[in-house]
Formats: sequence, C-alpha cells, structure tokens
Amino acid sequence: MRVDVPILYCCYNRPSNVKKSIAVLKNIKAKNIYIVCDGPKKNISDIKKCNSVKKILNHTNFSTKPIFKFRKKNLGCKNSISQAITWFFKNEKSGIILEDDLIPSYDFFKFCEFGLKKYKNSKKIRMISGTNYIGFKNHSNNYFFSKHYIIWGWATWKDAWSKYDVAMKDWNKQNIKNKIQKYNTEEEFKFLNERFTQFQNEYKDTWDIQWYFTCTKNNWLTMTPETNLVTNIGIKGTHSNKYYDTLHLKTGKIDFKVLKGPTQIKNNEDFDLKVNNYFNFKNNLMKKFYYKLKYKLNRYLFNY
Repeated sequence: MRVDVPILYCCYNRPSNVKKSIAVLKNIKAKNIYIVCDGPKKNISDIKKCNSVKKILNHTNFSTKPIFKFRKKNLGCKNSISQAITWFFKNEKSGIILEDDLIPSYDFFKFCEFGLKKYKNSKKIRMISGTNYIGFKNHSNNYFFSKHYIIWGWATWKDAWSKYDVAMKDWNKQNIKNKIQKYNTEEEFKFLNERFTQFQNEYKDTWDIQWYFTCTKNNWLTMTPETNLVTNIGIKGTHSNKYYDTLHLKTGKIDFKVLKGPTQIKNNEDFDLKVNNYFNFKNNLMKKFYYKLKYKLNRYLFNY
C-alpha cells in the first residue's frame, strides 16, 4: 500500500508489541519511515529487551527502508517521544505518528493522508486522529471534528508541533487559563484543569498531556473518523484506569471515494459530550454506572 506521507514510529522495550505493530507498517510504501527506539535503563533485563527490539527491526523487510535512531541512553517516555517528534519535523512538513502498542488499519494511513492534504492550510484543524473510542460502526464514510485530541495513531503538521512545549510553562499563566475557560463549558474546564495539573503532579514522565494542552490552548480541532481505525494492544498498568475499556477496539472500513466531512468547521458537540460522560466528567455514582454500562453494552451489541 502506498501513501505519500512520512511516518514516525516510536518504540522502547516491548518486543512482542513491536512484532505485532510493525506487521502493517512494514507493508506501507511511504514517503519516508522514521523509527526511534528509546535506550535501555541500566539493568540487564532492559538491555536484553531493547536488544531484542533492535534485532526485530533490523531483520524486518520493510517496503520503505526506515531511517533508524536507536538511543544509547534511556530518556524516558516524555523526552524520548517528544524529541523524536521534534526530530521528525526537522525533516518533514507533516506526518503520521505511531507507537509500539498501536495496530493501525490500512485505512488509517489513507485517512491521515487525506486529512493532511485537505486541511494543511487550515488554522483550525491541526490534527488528525485515528482512534474513535465510541466508533461502533464497522463501516462509515463520514468524519467530523472534535475537541478530544486522541494520540493513539495520529497526524499533524510541522507548524502545529512548533507550538508544543514539553514543559507546558503556559499553564501557569492566568490569562491562558482564562482563555481556555472561555472556550469550554464549566464541566469541560474542570476536566481540563485536572488533566493539565496532573502533568505537574503524578504524570511527569509523559508527553501527550502537553500536546493536548497545545491543542486546547490554541482552540484547535482534530479530524476524527466515525469508525475506529486503530487498535491499542496495551495492557493494564500502562494507561489510566478509566481508559482500560478503550483497549483492543476493533477497526472499521472507509470507502474513500465517498468520504464525507462536515460542511462547517466546528466540533461535533454530541460526540465530545459522550466521550466526556464516558471517560472524563466526574459524574455522580448513578451517572457513572449508567454511562459505563451503556458503553459496555454498545461494545457488546456492535461486537466492538
């Protein structure tokens, strides 16, 4: 399969995940493929795992010859991935970003290619997401815009990433908080306030909260497929508890000849509210139970 878009693939010490996640990537004829692997921590077990990952990658027959960067030292999640994306965009103007716990469908690559070309000059649409937590349809030719910046398989442009700050210093500025509060409901701001404060407290070794903040601060939207296009094969212990239900989702199909988007550049309020109620808002006990049951029931009914 050919896509005229560069791809960045980030990995670390999970040989099993790497084997599964590159099964699709190795068949993609892309503009360029960059692979960054974080270095091992100073223990024998981690060194062996990282060497296994390196061996798998070096012995894989990729349709596009990758540009490898194997780190000698362990930088950790925050620095390894954020620096990898910065390096990626020193060489490319736009591109797709994947990690080793993600299995994208082939339609995911075409969807990103379509979005990157269609919205490259947009000041509002600055991201394409491949994951739809509630994309219960097996087939859909529609997409919409959202204020949920899901990074389980995504794409963006160099100029958008240039506004990223791994230290997220602007969150300490009251005028920025006022701006975010202005563009969101009271419940939305409570969620965002908690999320961004988490980075300064319990989630210090992460890079994605800072990207979410970048998108929120600039009031951007992400192009989201109505059907899910990426499966996260992660395990418990690597994600926030409330997102465990979104692991191992099935992927759907898109007919790109009839792919259709909104006529207006505005977020899909119904989708955004559903995702917030399912995962983000601190509802009372009855509401939490209702939305959790509804989500699980939908997954069961749609074999999702």
